[in-house]
Amino acid sequence: MSFGFNQIKWDTVDRIAVKEVAVRTSVSELESGGATKILDAEAHGKVLGLDTSGEVATVKGRVNFKLLYLDKEGEIRGLDYFADFSESIQIQGLCGNLHAKIAVIDIDTSISGGIRLNAAVEVTLFSVTAKEVNCLMSADDEFYAENTVTKYQRYVTGFTVPVTVTDDFDTKTDVMKIVLTNAKSYVDGITAGTGNVLITGGVLGTVTYLTEDGVKTADFNIPFSEEFENGDILPGQLLTADVVVKDIRVLLTGIEGSNIIRLEVDSEVGVKAFEYSDDIIVKDIFSVETELIIKRELAEGGVSGGFRFFDDSVTGVAELSAESASALEIIGVISAANSVAQAVADEHKIIIEGVFSATVLYRDENGVASVEYEMPYSLPFAYAQMQQNNTVTAVGVVTRASARLKRDKEIEISAGLGFMTETIIPAGFQYIGEIAEGEKKEINTSAVSVYVAEEGETLWDAAKALSARPDEIRAQNEGLTSPLKEGDRIFFFRSISFEF
Repeated sequence: MSFGFNQIKWDTVDRIAVKEVAVRTSVSELESGGATKILDAEAHGKVLGLDTSGEVATVKGRVNFKLLYLDKEGEIRGLDYFADFSESIQIQGLCGNLHAKIAVIDIDTSISGGIRLNAAVEVTLFSVTAKEVNCLMSADDEFYAENTVTKYQRYVTGFTVPVTVTDDFDTKTDVMKIVLTNAKSYVDGITAGTGNVLITGGVLGTVTYLTEDGVKTADFNIPFSEEFENGDILPGQLLTADVVVKDIRVLLTGIEGSNIIRLEVDSEVGVKAFEYSDDIIVKDIFSVETELIIKRELAEGGVSGGFRFFDDSVTGVAELSAESASALEIIGVISAANSVAQAVADEHKIIIEGVFSATVLYRDENGVASVEYEMPYSLPFAYAQMQQNNTVTAVGVVTRASARLKRDKEIEISAGLGFMTETIIPAGFQYIGEIAEGEKKEINTSAVSVYVAEEGETLWDAAKALSARPDEIRAQNEGLTSPLKEGDRIFFFRSISFEF
């Protein structure tokens, strides 16, 4: 008698930690040129490194603060300032291939001599962990084994690819100075081919600049579609994607009276690929003659549900305060953010909650001013495969933003909101990890045995109770259907030998 065991290797995906970190820094009065009024402030975060030691993961990150403000001379200035941080997170049983995401969820500024900058940053840690389980795969013919197909996920590869976009904006005037540049990237689609991956998305950018007529903005909305080769990629694989801006360059070209602002943005897209495999394993086993001692075990963890992009549009009105002068002209939307508070899995849909915010620069009788606008949202998106026990991570982006003067103290803001989502699905399978032969059974010598089924039982349950092979029972009970119904009677006739 022998039993065949084999190892199944699979990979689990889990969100293992979420931690909020406060990042604080300051800009001296000398560096800022004596700031008197903040017109706009925003911040972006990115991961610089991830180290592990024992059960501690240390995330190294950077927050890029971008400010537009008035100095003590009343001149408009821009400030691009970096603050690095390091945060250690203790995680019991830390293991696997880790990666981190950083999102700025709030920003606060104040003027006290210089400029004080505060950002609330959310750090999320994920792990991809390789696991092995020893499963019963086969047994000798003297045992009756019920087999099942088990599906599990394997991590195929992870890599990063560069994406560079360029676009020109004709100012139709002479540019005196570039004040500030903002740019954000997003991915809205990722598709696996044979040995390649197609990535689509876009970059939304704003360049604030000075002319003889005052401050102006150049708006950029640059789509991209790039194909990259990777020999591990095959059609049907599940892919995930995240993106970060690595570098921004602004070049001033053109001719006198018609300067051209060229925006070049380098981004880096991180890709992970997963695929499903399956094996036939023994779900249950019994012997007519021998008791079997079976140890059942459960392999469980999360698997990747892949990447999905969702989008919607919003429109709102920013109202100027009663003390403010009426707006005469809209200069532009100098920053816009889509901050996700939470993404919740529901039956066949995802509900994403957060805040859309924007800062509009305008001109009134006193010169240049700005107004901030915030709109909370709760948006449902249909997703047929989604279940309540799934875990969803969403990164919000703004795909377009514009403003127009509705009334003298009302500015209408329209924007497109995008959401890059990743799903983790609870998964697992039960298997027989150990088996041993026990005592011999007392053989049933009855000529006829009857089994009365309970609701939902199967032919397998009847076979174990009758100590008979399921194929023999089915042969003697024509028309038997499974699952059984309560009260179904199953007969089994045995051959009886008589001695005279």
